[in-house]
Amino acid sequence: MRQIFTKILSRLNGSGKDTRILLISFLLAFSVWFIHNLSLKYSGVISVPVTAVSNLDGHSDKSSDVVTVTARCRTSGFRMLAARYTNRKALVTIDKTDLKRKGDGWYYLSGPVLNNYAQQIFGDGTTVEAFISDTLLFRFPAELHKKIPVEVNRVINFRPQYTATGPLRIDPDSVIIYGDERRLSLMDKVYSEPLRLNDVHNSLHGVLRINGADGIRLSDTEVKYSVEVSRFVEMRSTVPVEIRNAPSRKGLRVFPSMVDIVADCAFPPQSDVTEDVTVYIDYNDFANSRTGRCVLKVEKGSPNIIACRTEPEVVDCIETD
Repeated sequence: MRQIFTKILSRLNGSGKDTRILLISFLLAFSVWFIHNLSLKYSGVISVPVTAVSNLDGHSDKSSDVVTVTARCRTSGFRMLAARYTNRKALVTIDKTDLKRKGDGWYYLSGPVLNNYAQQIFGDGTTVEAFISDTLLFRFPAELHKKIPVEVNRVINFRPQYTATGPLRIDPDSVIIYGDERRLSLMDKVYSEPLRLNDVHNSLHGVLRINGADGIRLSDTEVKYSVEVSRFVEMRSTVPVEIRNAPSRKGLRVFPSMVDIVADCAFPPQSDVTEDVTVYIDYNDFANSRTGRCVLKVEKGSPNIIACRTEPEVVDCIETD
């Protein structure tokens, strides 16, 4: 090679300018060749140290050990060199349903589910041809924890003639919190960010962030909420007050014996659903009352009734033989 290079120089006029041009041309040609070859796809064995992250109940969110994952991959020469000659480590988020318990905080990942995490492990633009490490074993140490409910501070104002047809539902309705014993003992619930809505006339759904606390880790950082909303019409009727669970030879006289009911019914109403409403007094409530005054109870007979109230809500009762 040296002799060839010497002959090439001898054919030139020998000036320094020609020599510099030759060297520059040679370097440019080599660079183009080198870049072109590195951009091609190659197959080779790549190993990457992996730390697993998962949301396992009662355990640390990060594995305490590092597992080396080895696979035959097809990727560009650039990525092949980077994988072999750099200390790249991968932090891989694994769905807890893919981890199988082995015992004492050990969990393993194997089989076809490994392919679901190939991109996180080896990076974009890399195709895994075959895993050499077919089973990955991680240890997630146990942590102090407890389960507490989630509450949503909400103020929902509805458009006139609209209302919720059921309670506000959240998912999840409770979370697991992690921390030291002192911090855990101080918490019995967590709150989401406030939900404030006005002029609501459609069913609602969305996501709320959960407010955490210093030194506390949450199993979930947000909740999904939903509430069904419907237009309604108000229907009124007058019905008698019934007595239930009275012992034999005992009865109650109620004042007043007839009360008005106000029913919020889903629009459009199918019929006069107030005919299916029953208003009653439970004798046991009277027996436990010191004043003889009892709160009326309402039994809605139709699913089209969203809410129902009585006017008045409380009546006077006198026991009779």
